[in-house]
Amino acid sequence: MASLSRALRVATTCSRRALGPRALASRAGPTTEKSVPYQRTLKEAQGPTAVAQGPSRPLPSTANVVVIGGGSLGCQTLYHLAKLGVSGAVLLERERLTSGTTWHTAGLLWQLRPSDVEVELLAHTRRVVSRDLEEETGLHTGWIQNGGLFVASNRQRLDEYKRLMSLGKAYGVESHVLSPAETKALYPLMNVDDLYGTLYVPQDGTMDPAGTCTALSRAAAAQGAQVIENCPVSGIRVRTDDFGVRRVAAVETAHGSIQTPCVVNCAGVWASAVGRMAGVKVPLVAMHHAYVVTERIEGIQRSVTENFLRAPSNDPSLQTFLFQFYRGAGQLGHSGGGGICQVIPFEEAHLRALTASLLRGTLQIKKECLACRGAAAVFNMSYFGKFYLVGLDARKAADWLFSADVNRPPGSTVYTCMLNHRGGTESDLTVSRLAPSSQASALAPAFEGDGYYLAVGGAVAQHNWAHIRTVLQDQRFRCQLIDGSEDLGLISIQGPASRAILQEVLDADLSNEAFPFSTHKLVRAAGHLVRAMRLSFVGELGWELHVPRPACVPVYQAVMTTGAKHGLVNAGYRAIDSLSIEKGYRHWHADLRPDDSPLEAGLAFTCKLKSAVPFLGRAALEQQRAEGLRRRLLCLTVDEKVPMFGLEAIWRNGQVVGHIRRADFGFAIDKTIAYGYIRDPSGGPVSLDFVKSGEYAVERMGATCPARAHLKSPFDPDNKRVKGIY
Repeated sequence: MASLSRALRVATTCSRRALGPRALASRAGPTTEKSVPYQRTLKEAQGPTAVAQGPSRPLPSTANVVVIGGGSLGCQTLYHLAKLGVSGAVLLERERLTSGTTWHTAGLLWQLRPSDVEVELLAHTRRVVSRDLEEETGLHTGWIQNGGLFVASNRQRLDEYKRLMSLGKAYGVESHVLSPAETKALYPLMNVDDLYGTLYVPQDGTMDPAGTCTALSRAAAAQGAQVIENCPVSGIRVRTDDFGVRRVAAVETAHGSIQTPCVVNCAGVWASAVGRMAGVKVPLVAMHHAYVVTERIEGIQRSVTENFLRAPSNDPSLQTFLFQFYRGAGQLGHSGGGGICQVIPFEEAHLRALTASLLRGTLQIKKECLACRGAAAVFNMSYFGKFYLVGLDARKAADWLFSADVNRPPGSTVYTCMLNHRGGTESDLTVSRLAPSSQASALAPAFEGDGYYLAVGGAVAQHNWAHIRTVLQDQRFRCQLIDGSEDLGLISIQGPASRAILQEVLDADLSNEAFPFSTHKLVRAAGHLVRAMRLSFVGELGWELHVPRPACVPVYQAVMTTGAKHGLVNAGYRAIDSLSIEKGYRHWHADLRPDDSPLEAGLAFTCKLKSAVPFLGRAALEQQRAEGLRRRLLCLTVDEKVPMFGLEAIWRNGQVVGHIRRADFGFAIDKTIAYGYIRDPSGGPVSLDFVKSGEYAVERMGATCPARAHLKSPFDPDNKRVKGIY
């Protein structure tokens, strides 16, 4: 905050000198306003000027896509739609392009963020702004490559920047850690008295917001897109189709309506208001902020220093809210606009500094992990999403949705993935085949024919729900997706003693013969009907109990009472992270994302490629398999006792070949374990021989640690423990 305050003081002082005594003398009366492109603020009501003037061109009667908002994201969206070959795209701006918040953005474009996805998004924006637009239009975007500084006032912040430097090596982003003296030499105007150090990125730069948007709109128009200014949107018409799905039908303005099946909301601080027009809640709140407009300040024009004081956000910058209604507003803003409009970003990873409380927490995690490996642990997994897929076309839908063959007999449970058309992984989950029943219960709806019970990770339950609903609607499958997440709890008991504990609680034979791995049954636990599944997410003998909500507490109490004599302990999600990475189980959002295929992630066994059954993403997987994998998920262990969090660079034979996606400490093997995707620097396929023949190291905050590669899980590679073999 000291650096920020100092910058504001400098800006204020320089501003007073630049404005001169006449402006200062008027302080008691009306202030002399700086001439800026747009005067109206968010608070002010819609003025009559734009409406009276009328739209800059006639409105078309129809459009394939309507983009609302002519700021950076709106212009980037229109440009990328045109580049993708989408014809009939129209952008509506209530006044003039950039008249919202874009015109006064700083225009900073840096390349390093604590997320590999954002690094790729920013790299794409940089290519568009610094090269593509000028080549396509002959217009200069105002791009100036003058370098950038990440400023650290403490050691923890500088450590974070060292992590960014390591990640940058995996993406070819040059960066250097500088001392305060070196920073002063690079940028003499900076006061470095309270600095711990900086990270210098020479190829960062700035762009002119207005110039960039002009070039974007010009390039889009050259490919058939239309930009219509002075045309405020007054409403969005929504219809309900034969399947009960709300779909966009038209965009309404005071000058007419445009029939369209697709709207992209790029209205920035007005995004919530636009969302309400379609009955969509947009989780954005406009916040007051201050900016200083000055005359030219000698010596610092077009120079970049930024302390990157940015509030963390859990908001994704593009998200589907209802069919054909998208939002492009929020995080990343001007610098990330190009990348955002190219792909949908995913959950951002945040570093949390190690503190004394975290150290105490680590000791507790160790206790929980070792108890699970040696006796048993109970995990509350009630936050998981729990869905039912039933109906006439449920089997057809399951065949298309799930990469694995889930059409096993009732009572079976299958671990599978759901893919997109590119072969990327939208989800991993378990699917349990249900027996039909005419009577509904707390554990299953009434249905005829085929039915499936889906258990998905809690943090991505809504993502799973949206993906399944979209596929069902696109394919017009006649089936229902029912959300039972709030009606059921999920208690998981894992470890060598789990069978002995649950045998006293459940009225069922839990032997391997009577209750094999990857099966489920309706049983009674402490007198309550529950669905028991023999599954493990930590690599141990264990069961999940899917329990009706009213029975959760008594069932849990019965488990704990019986488990007390067997060494049962309560365990949390951090223990799951450690145990699962030790066993090599994948986590969606870290090891698996929509840009990762199950073949690359070592999950080929989840794909029914040996059958002739078509499924979503199959064609992409077959092509990938035929051409060879261009990257593979690799397991590495590090003997040195150093904390790793992900984003560390992976070295192979002296070359950077990738970066760590997820890392944790494995207490049973007493090593740090890390997973990351690697590529062959020559551009060829990554064969198993390539993996086995390399010497590896992991770079942590600028220092490298020798690492060992594993083709199988470093813990129980023969999977004996999940079979109850100890």
